[in-house]
Amino acid sequence: MLNRGVNSLNIKDDSGSSALYSKGTDSKGTDSKGTGSDSQQHKKSKTKSKFTGSCHYCGKKGHKRNECRKMKQDSKYGDVNTAAAGASCGQLLSAHAQFVAEQINKDYAWLADSGATHHMTSHREWFTQYESIPKDSLSITIGDSTMLYAAGRGQVAVDVMINGRKIRHTRRRATRTRHQA
Repeated sequence: MLNRGVNSLNIKDDSGSSALYSKGTDSKGTDSKGTGSDSQQHKKSKTKSKFTGSCHYCGKKGHKRNECRKMKQDSKYGDVNTAAAGASCGQLLSAHAQFVAEQINKDYAWLADSGATHHMTSHREWFTQYESIPKDSLSITIGDSTMLYAAGRGQVAVDVMINGRKIRHTRRRATRTRHQA
């Protein structure tokens, strides 16, 4: 209920639309703003319902990860649990990548990382334009620190499946690697 310091403004335009704005103080002296006559009744309830799921950090029920006391305590002494969890994710990702690699037809499939600096293949016949490189003049270090040497470079036509339709991309720059003996 507003009992002092009430200011209101009723605006009506040419189309017949109107708006009401009021500002004042309640019986406790705090500011009160609103639109319409019953704005005080439409305020959202401030009661917080209790979370019933489990924490993604400690596994206990009743709180979320961002509210976890154990996580806050552990963070004071370093990110020990985070590092352990990261190692588990890395092992899982590695196992998944190995499974996918084993399932692909190795003779014709080409896994190309869109974030890679250079794409590589050992298939000379895939190149639409090709330039040979002198032996051992261009070395390439791959993710497991193995060093490969380029045999040539050029452009490859790539067939991509998008929504079930095969689309041919040309002008994809690639390097041909030599087979290791």
